[in-house]
Amino acid sequence: MPDRPDIHSNLLFHVHHLSNLDCQILFDEHRRWARLHAPVNLARTSHDNVPDPDRRLRIGYISPDFYGHPVAFFFESLLDGHDTQAVEVYGYGNVRVPDPLTERLKSKFHHYRNIYKVDDKKVVSMIETDRIDILVDLAGHTGGNRLPVMAYKPAPIQATYLGYFETTGMEQIDYFLTDELTSPPQSQQFHTEELVFLPGGFLCYKPPDCFFPITPLPAAQNGHITFGIFGNNCKINSSIISLWARILDSNENSRLLLMFRGGQDRQFREHYFRKFEQFGIPRHRVDILDRKPLLEYFKEYSKVDIVLDTYPYNGGTTTCDAMWMGVPVVSLCGEHHMSRVGLSILSNVGLEFFAASTPDEYVSKTIALAAKPKALMKIRASMRARMAVSPLCNRDKFAANIEQAYRKMWYKWCKSKGVDVPSEELRPDAQRLSADTAACPSKSTQATTNPLGET
Repeated sequence: MPDRPDIHSNLLFHVHHLSNLDCQILFDEHRRWARLHAPVNLARTSHDNVPDPDRRLRIGYISPDFYGHPVAFFFESLLDGHDTQAVEVYGYGNVRVPDPLTERLKSKFHHYRNIYKVDDKKVVSMIETDRIDILVDLAGHTGGNRLPVMAYKPAPIQATYLGYFETTGMEQIDYFLTDELTSPPQSQQFHTEELVFLPGGFLCYKPPDCFFPITPLPAAQNGHITFGIFGNNCKINSSIISLWARILDSNENSRLLLMFRGGQDRQFREHYFRKFEQFGIPRHRVDILDRKPLLEYFKEYSKVDIVLDTYPYNGGTTTCDAMWMGVPVVSLCGEHHMSRVGLSILSNVGLEFFAASTPDEYVSKTIALAAKPKALMKIRASMRARMAVSPLCNRDKFAANIEQAYRKMWYKWCKSKGVDVPSEELRPDAQRLSADTAACPSKSTQATTNPLGET
C-alpha cells in the first residue's frame, strides 16, 4: 500500500461506510496518506501569476467524474452558472470512459484537457502553462483522483470541493468548500484545509432534462405505505436496517423497495432478505430491484411514498431526485460531513423537520409522516415547486457564492504579495448559525417548519 496512493485512497473512502467512526483516527490516517504519497517538499513554493485583485480569474477543475456520475450532475449547475466575465474555466478530465455528458461538459468549459493516463508531471506542466489561479479538486480520495498532481501545487491557490466528504490530509490544498450545516465549525480541527462556508448550501441540484410528471400518492391506491431506498448498497448496514425494520414493524402492511446496482444478483438479494428477517421483517415485505437506466429509475419513484436516507453515509443525488419527484426524505444526521448532507439538502428547501438528530427520532418522524396520508399528498403535490424556487436549484446565486469565495481567496493571495486589496474577510458573507442550530435542527426550529402541521 505505501507504493500505491490509489489503493490507500480507496481504503480511506470505503472506511466511511462503517458505523462509529472516530474523527481523530480518520484525520490521522488522511495525514498519513499525505506524508506517504504527497510530501510537502514536492510543492512549488512561488508562482508568477499576476496579483491583480480584480482581474478575471483562471479557475481549473480537475476530476475523473466528468461523465454520467453524481459529481458531474451537481457540478454542471456550477458550470452553467459561472459568470464568464469574472472567471475563465478550465477542465482537466481524468475520465476513463467518456460518454455524452462528457461531451456536453467539454463544450461548457472555456478550455478542456484530457489528462487520462497522462503522467503527473506532464499534467502539472499543463496546469502551469495554462497559468491557473485557483485549481479545484472535485474528487478527494475517490477513484481516479489526481491528488498526486495537486501535491506539486501547480497553482498558487488550491481547493477541494464536492466529490469527497473529508479532508484530503494535504497541506498543499488550501481550502475545503462546504457549508455550516454539513461541516459545523468544530470540524475545522479535522481538516488540513481551511473550511470555506458557502451560504445557501454546498450543493446545487440540476433537475433532469426529461419531464417526469408527479404521480398520485401510491398509498392512496395500494392501501399501504411504500418506503424506498435507492442508491449504493455499500451504504446499507445492520444498524440502519434495524431502524428500517422498526419503521416497517410500526406500519402495518407497509413495504420496502430497495434499488441498487447488483440488485438482480441472487446472493445479494438473499443477504439482504436474511438481514431483514433477523430483525423480524419477512421477505415478502421487501422488494429488491437492480439499478435501472435513468428514465426507468425516475419512474420508480412513482411507487414510493417516503424515502428513507442511509446512515452514516447519507444520499445526495438520490435525495434530490426523490424530492424532485415529490417524495419526502427522512434523514438521520451525525457528526461527520457525509452524515449531514441530508440535513443540508432538506434545510435548503425548508424541510429541516425531516432531519432527525437521533435514531429514535428518525424512526418516530418517519412513523408520524406515514400516518398522515393527507400531508403526504400535499407534500407530493408541492415539493417540486418548493425546490424550484429554493437555493438548492438556484444555479446563478450558487455560482455567485462560489465566485465570491474564489475572489476572497484571491484577495488573500494578492495581499500576501504586497498588493492592496479590499478589506474583506476570507469567507463569504453569511449569517452565522448558532452552534446549537449548526449541530442539528433544534426542536424549536422544527416546530416552525413542521409540514405535518404540528408543533
